[in-house]
Amino acid sequence: MATNYAYLRVSDKLRQDNSTQKSSILFYANENGIIIDKWIEESVSASKTKITSRKISGLVASLDPGDKLLCTEISRLGRDKPFAILGLINEIAEIAQAELHLTYTAQIITAANVEDPEILFGVVGASYVARQEANRRSERAKAAT
Repeated sequence: MATNYAYLRVSDKLRQDNSTQKSSILFYANENGIIIDKWIEESVSASKTKITSRKISGLVASLDPGDKLLCTEISRLGRDKPFAILGLINEIAEIAQAELHLTYTAQIITAANVEDPEILFGVVGASYVARQEANRRSERAKAAT
């Protein structure tokens, strides 16, 4: 039987919480008749760690065909390494034969569309935007001290 996972990541649990992500995932799941079986939460900077050292890596390795992985957006998977993020998405869709649901945009990435140029450019663009925002946040934090 397929399992539905929800993945939430914040960079710093002392400064952020995952309530917005959780609300988005719950709303999306409810709208699409998906019952979340397991929640995976972590508090780790995506720009300061490798994907392989985060919970998402183990989660993806454990996916079975037909499983669903829900997260709010690409930046929750990673920030500044588009090829690593594309590799992770490929693992989810092609290798595990699972689905990746991005709740903010209601986009579903599967084996059938993972090679679509729109997916490729969307991932690269989202990772670029996320990295720029992380840089701006860092600059604001440094200026405030």
